[in-house]
Amino acid sequence: NSSAITDTYTSIKRNIDNRDRYETYWRIPTVRCGFSFSIDFSGSMDSGPNPTTWEKVLSTAFCVGRLTQNMGVESNCAIVGVSDSQSSSAYGATERYVAEAIVLKELKEKWNDDLFTELWRYQPCTGTYVSQYIQVAIDMAKRINASKRIAFFLTDGADPGVYPYLQSLVDLAKAQGIHLIGIVYTRDEHMAREYSK
Repeated sequence: NSSAITDTYTSIKRNIDNRDRYETYWRIPTVRCGFSFSIDFSGSMDSGPNPTTWEKVLSTAFCVGRLTQNMGVESNCAIVGVSDSQSSSAYGATERYVAEAIVLKELKEKWNDDLFTELWRYQPCTGTYVSQYIQVAIDMAKRINASKRIAFFLTDGADPGVYPYLQSLVDLAKAQGIHLIGIVYTRDEHMAREYSK
């Protein structure tokens, strides 16, 4: 650009700073994605060597959430317990079980130290029903206004009854424009194979 060269030459001759040479432009990228976390709240999550599966899951969710929020990624998080109930009118009810979600972080809230402290107050103590964790993750991801949405469910995977239905749940999420990812904390090889099909 000839005017930039002229400005630089004139600035050197007059012994003054050239403003063009020291301007800094910041471009903040717009991130067009978001994710949800649905965390298994079953009693089996509070087992294993130290750290327990529950402690690993909470640490994973918090670290990923906090890192991605700095990039502008929206996220929400809930713990999901399943209780035995004969009432089929409750939200998330199946023939006999009802999913109860406690939303720990809404979309506009920040992942901060107070949230991390609050997460540690909970001790898992309900039954296991992985399909309900998946449904809550998908429902929360649907509320995210982004072109790329991911629904994570974090579990120890102790629900062999869900194996035949995993692919249909992935397809259900895909039909709604959501990528479903399960993070399963297990040392059981058979269980790991079932979830990775």
